[in-house]
Amino acid sequence: DHGPAIVMASPGMLQSGMSRQLFDMWCQDPKNSCLIAGYCVEGTLAKYILTEPETVTLMSGLEVPLRMAVHYISFSAHADYTQTA
Repeated sequence: DHGPAIVMASPGMLQSGMSRQLFDMWCQDPKNSCLIAGYCVEGTLAKYILTEPETVTLMSGLEVPLRMAVHYISFSAHADYTQTA
């Protein structure tokens, strides 16, 4: 946590594990960003932060301001009909 870094994970990975731990550590710093790449399931943190809330609840239960930027890009590892027809 001493310099620039990139962590890549699917939106579902923000629910728990290392991706969620890093999100909890970095979400209050406006120098950081979270790029959501792909579909997000209702009720998940990824879906929630796309609504641009003022606060988020950490895994510890503490509510903190969400100061990092949140961006979304459409990404899928699955081919669409037009790509395979």
